[in-house]
Amino acid sequence: NWITGTSAANATKLYDKVDELVNPTVTTPLRNTQQAANKIQGLRSLAALPDETGGAVAQVSNALARGEGLTYEGLKTLRTSVGEMLDNKLLPPNISAKELRSIYEALSLDLRASAQSAGGSQALAAFERANRYFRLASERRDALAKIIGADGNQPAEAVFNRLVGMAGSTSRADIVKLT
Repeated sequence: NWITGTSAANATKLYDKVDELVNPTVTTPLRNTQQAANKIQGLRSLAALPDETGGAVAQVSNALARGEGLTYEGLKTLRTSVGEMLDNKLLPPNISAKELRSIYEALSLDLRASAQSAGGSQALAAFERANRYFRLASERRDALAKIIGADGNQPAEAVFNRLVGMAGSTSRADIVKLT
């Protein structure tokens, strides 16, 4: 239940707290995202790669065209969209996962800047707390998924066997994972 629901619900509550603290009308320029897009385009040009119609930079091109930037909510929605693409693992052939990760990281930096400019130090502290929780919960979900399956649907016997293997003295032993 924690993997499939509770941890996500807790993260949502923490991010909702940030939403309450930011001014929804304040926009933030996408400086980091623009820099990442420029770097990607520059590297593609140096490598004589074709223009990336529909590629990673195209995912944020409409947002970059807005000189004033985006609101916190707009940035959050855009970053979530890019993150969902990364989670999919099966990207279209014209989208580089490395380039998309670079865009996601830049959007995260811009979202942080937006939390601060639209909500001050209190919103920034809430944003940092939500991000820290989400990162740690994601790491724990990944570790637990290796034992009980991605959605917790492994038979009890399989889970027990994995735990016994981790606690044993064979090559399957992994006390760090077991802990």
